[in-house]
Amino acid sequence: MADQETLDAIAVMLDGLETRLYQKLDEKLEEKLEEKLEEKLELKLKPIRTDILTLYGEVHGLKNEMADVRDDICELRKDMDIVKKQTVYNYDKIIDNYAAIRELQTVVEGKMDKPRLVQ
Repeated sequence: MADQETLDAIAVMLDGLETRLYQKLDEKLEEKLEEKLEEKLELKLKPIRTDILTLYGEVHGLKNEMADVRDDICELRKDMDIVKKQTVYNYDKIIDNYAAIRELQTVVEGKMDKPRLVQ
């Protein structure tokens, strides 16, 4: 019986060792699996990160271009105001010149002694 008890004790110890061995093996496999998954995930994320950085750069460039366009629009508005003022000035001059021509015509026709507008 002592031999049977010894064998039973050895069997229980072997079962315990086997259980701990499988636990350790499971832990190592889980660690390796996590490492492999992280590596694969990193490989898949790398091009996505690159694309995101590229898009960020493009958006930043577009913002700069929009700011330039906004500045150009402001400059064009200023130029339009100048042109508008010059056009009004030129129109007034045309009206004045037309009036002067009409007066000279009247003088030439002899209906007036001397023109009022022409000095």
